[in-house]
Amino acid sequence: VLRRAVRHGKLLGLDKPFLTEAADTVINLMRGHYTELGTQRDRIVEILSLEEKKFGQTLNTGLSLLTELLEHLRQRGQSTIPGEEAFKLYDTHGFPLELTQEIAAEQGFQVDVASFEQAMLRQQERSRAASTFTQVRDDQALADILKRVGPTEFLGYQGVTGSARVVGLVVDGEEVQSISAPQRALVILDATPFYAESGGQVGDQGTISGPMGVFQVADTQRPLKGLIVHYGEVSEGYTRVGDSVQSSVISQRREDIMRNHSATHLLHKALRDLLGPQTEQRGSLVEAERLRFDFTSARPLTPSELAQVDEQINRWIRANSPVHTSIMPLEEAMTTGAMALFGEKYDEQVRVVSMGDSRELCGGTHCAATGQIGLYITVQETSIAAGIRRIEALSGRGAEAYLRRRSAQVDALAAQVQTQPETLSERVGHLLQELSVARRQVAQFQREAAQRQAETLVESAQEVVGVPVVAATVSAPDDKVLREMGEMVRDKLGRPGVIVLAASYPDRVSLQVNVSPELTGRGLHAGKIAGAVGQRLGGKGGGRPEAAQGGGKNKAELGAALALVKKLVGDAIA
Repeated sequence: VLRRAVRHGKLLGLDKPFLTEAADTVINLMRGHYTELGTQRDRIVEILSLEEKKFGQTLNTGLSLLTELLEHLRQRGQSTIPGEEAFKLYDTHGFPLELTQEIAAEQGFQVDVASFEQAMLRQQERSRAASTFTQVRDDQALADILKRVGPTEFLGYQGVTGSARVVGLVVDGEEVQSISAPQRALVILDATPFYAESGGQVGDQGTISGPMGVFQVADTQRPLKGLIVHYGEVSEGYTRVGDSVQSSVISQRREDIMRNHSATHLLHKALRDLLGPQTEQRGSLVEAERLRFDFTSARPLTPSELAQVDEQINRWIRANSPVHTSIMPLEEAMTTGAMALFGEKYDEQVRVVSMGDSRELCGGTHCAATGQIGLYITVQETSIAAGIRRIEALSGRGAEAYLRRRSAQVDALAAQVQTQPETLSERVGHLLQELSVARRQVAQFQREAAQRQAETLVESAQEVVGVPVVAATVSAPDDKVLREMGEMVRDKLGRPGVIVLAASYPDRVSLQVNVSPELTGRGLHAGKIAGAVGQRLGGKGGGRPEAAQGGGKNKAELGAALALVKKLVGDAIA
């Protein structure tokens, strides 16, 4: 939709970005009903502006190439754009197929969509093959290392640092003996404090420092059972197989992840207590910045229920219950009431994490006591599938930052409307009432002004082959009022006629064309009139036989453009 708007804006002569102005108009009109439009205004405008500028460049390049292609095909007497050519525009220049089809149709061409889809499929297969080839090579190299050195010892339950030895290095699917800056590689140690992504918890980040270099760990994964792999790049010097190294996880990030993970367990317990034991986990994501929890529920939670969940979790946090972990057989763990993730496969020996009344099978890292979570806040509850709901929440430092931002927003809004934060809601309610009254008064004034202009315009109607024609410049605050004015003049004429009204704005001229239904059968078409007049203004126009819109930027031609109307009417009827 945004890209189509950019293109049509260009057709109307809008060479500079304009979507942000349109967005401001929509935000101002709708923020009373959708408050998030106001609070997120800066982000909305920023995204629109970036998208418009980015696609504007794509559009200019694509239009130039497509114009050349259409001209070439026209010279050869062809009317179908080959799918390969359309795909080249899409794949190389980012020009969407829908836009190619739209522009082609306007010039009497069509696109071979079937061959476009075949080209797309071939590209996807090539991409998958390349990705699969690299992945297969990595997996084979890692399998050889696992077979040779055995599973990685995980030290992360005891802390965020540890000593180890480099037992394997992989670059582009091949085992190597050394890596140097700025190479990207996979590093395998005999022991590591880095947690590998699992059970919804993201992998750790940090550094592996050796005698001659430093490896920056961007992610930690377990691609093969038992093998923990560090993904990243050498930032200093070099690292060799056999080096003794010091591993260091980013401690604050790990602590934030632990808070969110422990909060996820409390959330699971709170939901089951509130909604019943039929509530089951269907997935989760535990990051440093936030937590996400998917669960079974046939209906959304009410605001009151969400408040109860938050209150219960924060009560458990304040209770500062110790977090216990124990290793036991799976069957024994299930008899203790420990909750298991639906569809997950577990080993015979499992790790059980308990905090208060919560007890779950879990291999992740956690706080030592619930009090370390600090604070919990539900941010959003939504549906992601039939019978599956999702809660997004914050804990610890993330929750504190969220509350500070919200408090600052409230203070800023209160200052803007000249009241105290405690009375902000009441003040906003009064302002909305005043605004509603003011809007009604403005709308009434605009209607009355439009009616007065309409009456004057009717008196100035000129006869063209027996048809009253009104072609004039009017004062209208926006296109909506301009359209209403066109309908007023048509209705006040008292007999079938043609109305063409032009309103001049700072950056353009807008046109409104109305043709009485009785005249469309005699050859008159509002869309064609709007197109001809808009073209004279350096723009375009179009629409239905009875009503159409158009416009352009060449204000100097406004008089001449309106003068065309009588000739257009005469030629059509004659």
